[in-house]
Amino acid sequence: MEYLKRLHDVLEADQRVELSEYIDIVRRAIREAPADARELLQVTYERGLQEAYSSPADGALAKVALMGATQLNVVGEHAGAIARLEQALQMATDDPSSRAEILAEKAFYEALSADPSSAATTQAEALAAIPDEIDRETSLSVETTAAMVSLLLFEPDATESAAAVTSRTRSNEFDWMASALMVYLVSALASSSDASQATAWADALHGYAASLPHEARELDATVAQFALSARRRLVDPPTELREVGVRTLNSIACWRLEILRLYESAIRGDATEALRSADELEELRAELNDGFTILRGGFRAFVEAYFEATPVVDLQLPPQVPSILMLSGVLASAEAVAIGGSQSAAADWLRWLQNDLSPRVATSLEWPACRLRVEGLLLLRLGREREAVTRMQDSIACCEERGDLVQAAIGQVQLSEALMRGTTASMLPATHARSLAQAGSERLRAIGIDPIPFAYAASRTFLREEQMPERGGLTPREAQVLGRLARGLTYREIGSDLGINSRTVGVHASHCYEKLGVRNRVEAVKLAQDLGIV
Repeated sequence: MEYLKRLHDVLEADQRVELSEYIDIVRRAIREAPADARELLQVTYERGLQEAYSSPADGALAKVALMGATQLNVVGEHAGAIARLEQALQMATDDPSSRAEILAEKAFYEALSADPSSAATTQAEALAAIPDEIDRETSLSVETTAAMVSLLLFEPDATESAAAVTSRTRSNEFDWMASALMVYLVSALASSSDASQATAWADALHGYAASLPHEARELDATVAQFALSARRRLVDPPTELREVGVRTLNSIACWRLEILRLYESAIRGDATEALRSADELEELRAELNDGFTILRGGFRAFVEAYFEATPVVDLQLPPQVPSILMLSGVLASAEAVAIGGSQSAAADWLRWLQNDLSPRVATSLEWPACRLRVEGLLLLRLGREREAVTRMQDSIACCEERGDLVQAAIGQVQLSEALMRGTTASMLPATHARSLAQAGSERLRAIGIDPIPFAYAASRTFLREEQMPERGGLTPREAQVLGRLARGLTYREIGSDLGINSRTVGVHASHCYEKLGVRNRVEAVKLAQDLGIV
């Protein structure tokens, strides 16, 4: 605890200390012992202001405010950090270098708080504010923070740019900058399905963190390594990792670790432990920041839907694009709705995934659900089987390619269940459906996972009768008929496709018209399109 002791000595001493030295001591003390440094937040900030008022250096007050924001960020008070940075901007009107650094930090906290539009605007301001003459450390600090924002917001070419910035910081021996950026680079690579690169960067991060040394950063790397391993096999992170997270105030690592525990408990079939993790995540979410409120209830809804404890109360859509830190909750919520939600909610979530979530997102680091598979389940819920089958086939191929063996096997089991339980088995030979089921089941059983709950989750997307909002209920069969009417098929063609006679198709069509409150096919199809059913 070298720097924590030095910080105590400085705070207790009456003599002056150079401001730059003081800020360096504070930052190192935070990295060394964040839990202990937390108790000194206010007094260190006040002492920094005293030194800044006596300092002849340009931007002294702004640098102290930047230090104060860093302290608040460590304890998860992002709103307070942003407010302190806004104060710093007012103090740095004549200091371009400080303004660029402060703007970059502000963009980062805005991105963490799920405010993407503000983050993108502030990030652009930061990069534009970099003066021609600026010291190398400050320039790289701005670039590093801007790269973090790009990764958090799924910006195009963000991973390539971040890798280049990491290389520059390492070559200039700013390893602490490089390691901070690598945490988000690993998450972004995993989310875009580049698992091999994500693993390589996670291993490199572990090495850098150990050499600094930086216990909180080592924890980030360790959790990422466990999460990446969970794509191929069951993992069991030791309980002491949570203790490290609490001690180092690494709330994001604690968050990821608990999500991983929930995922592992669910696929093992342990409902009690999964629900415990869901409750723990709700407590952690409250300790993070306001941006995480978009995930309220999603993990618990997944557990309850998966184990069929209760139907899913429709989950609110994210009001904006989430950051990579929130992807896991988004995917869990979408799958919960697909398994046990209403058709109207399924339509809303499918529309959101397809229109509002970046196409670069394929999964998440700590909750490795395949986005394509989740979309396939949502399509099954809506009676759009042909699209669902295509989506689930693509999911299996993508998972196989990127080495997500668990998700590939789950996809095989669920696709085979959809083909055998649904009415479109003729789309693929029955022998193919059975071979899919056998291959997926054997792979899951080989690593200790029971395939039956996953098959049952897929079958429930067909079998549960749903209620449309303020409309009569459409049964799954009626939704199937309506979807085919929307594609212009005749009663005879629909009957042939579904394996029923044309007279029965007419009965289902009449029920659709009556329940939707319309008079004919044209009105029914238009309303169904508005509701997202077809």
